[in-house]
Amino acid sequence: MTGQSYLQLLLEDIEETLDLEGEAALYEFSWFLRGLGSPPSEPEIDRLSREAFTEINRRYQLRLVWMGWPTAYLEEVADGHELDFDFDESGRHMVLVPFDWKAP
Repeated sequence: MTGQSYLQLLLEDIEETLDLEGEAALYEFSWFLRGLGSPPSEPEIDRLSREAFTEINRRYQLRLVWMGWPTAYLEEVADGHELDFDFDESGRHMVLVPFDWKAP
């Protein structure tokens, strides 16, 4: 499978997640890619996740927030913060939400 094919599959999965759940956690990007029958390498997973993040933000008006596990809103992610595509054992993770999303 090519990098472009992986990217297309990932974007489709992110869009479906946004449609169904109204949010998409960044760790789900890497989990989706690792779960493929023939996953890309770890450096490729990171590159593809970053490309997908850029593209999905181009397509939709989204913002990035910190959430605690499972869904507790914590705070906005500061501009320029390094993107994290893995799940932190503390439960704190980055989530894309619609721009007009309101914390519960």
